[in-house]
Amino acid sequence: MSQDTQRTYFRAEFQSMGDVLGDGRLNKQEFTRLVSLLGLPDAATSAEVLWNKTAKQEGGKMRIEEYCDLMADPAVDSKTDMWRKLFAKFDTDGSGYASRQDVIEGLENIGIPVNDEMKAKIKAMDSDRDGRIYYGDFLKMQLLKK
Repeated sequence: MSQDTQRTYFRAEFQSMGDVLGDGRLNKQEFTRLVSLLGLPDAATSAEVLWNKTAKQEGGKMRIEEYCDLMADPAVDSKTDMWRKLFAKFDTDGSGYASRQDVIEGLENIGIPVNDEMKAKIKAMDSDRDGRIYYGDFLKMQLLKK
């Protein structure tokens, strides 16, 4: 995955899953929740260590570029990249978007049968109905499903 694609995915994580308050920054609780959802092992302790590594120039909150820089560290990326790697199989151009058809074909290629229920979930991920699925919407569907 290219660095540009990787940063596109980091931004989507920050905006769609991390910034719960919608203020363009992450507080410590939002950051801990996000890295936990992304699968960081021992999230509470690990998030504390990572949180303390950043300068947080915005009143003790993490800006999107600080998040991207932190997540780009190979030691962090390798522990939180499961969803990025999966979505990259569908995102043929690294834009952060995949067509609904690419998602269906990608799932089938990795051995996941796509029935009508699955097609309905894929359609639901296309929040703006343009035929494409945004990585952030994909994450929401996967990580916040009930």
